[in-house]
Amino acid sequence: MDRKGTKFIAIYEIIGGLLGMAIVLILLYKLFKAYAQFDQGVFLATLLTCIIVLSLYIVSFIAGILLWKAKLLGNKLSLFIQALQIPNISLLGFSYIFVSGIQLALNISKGLSEDIKFNLFFYLGSKFDINLFSKESTFLIGVNIIALLIFIYLKKINKNTV
Repeated sequence: MDRKGTKFIAIYEIIGGLLGMAIVLILLYKLFKAYAQFDQGVFLATLLTCIIVLSLYIVSFIAGILLWKAKLLGNKLSLFIQALQIPNISLLGFSYIFVSGIQLALNISKGLSEDIKFNLFFYLGSKFDINLFSKESTFLIGVNIIALLIFIYLKKINKNTV
């Protein structure tokens, strides 16, 4: 196993996981602080989403630690976390973007009154956008190139160690 490459990815996942956990914990604090202002259904849906996303950032953190220690489970969890970061989707009221570290996304988008656009987008940090009932009418589909490259690298490493 290429230790330099996997150690770099391990550090990347640990930092991305920590940033993501911090963001979600701040969001949860604000959510509970403003509890009285929310409809109960909206509050519970937001709380559930935050718990799921917090769990993913915890998995990223654990994957990084296990990958650093050269554990096979670390490779498998890293593959899982990277696979979740590859797609960027927004269509028919549904949107999904999950980033734990770096996003270099190549997106194709089209709004109601726009032509088709190709965008290259860079983001450093951790973020998520999971929305099931958005009124947004933009169609967007894209790929996080960084996550895809890490996924391919980890698959190759995994194949060589089995």
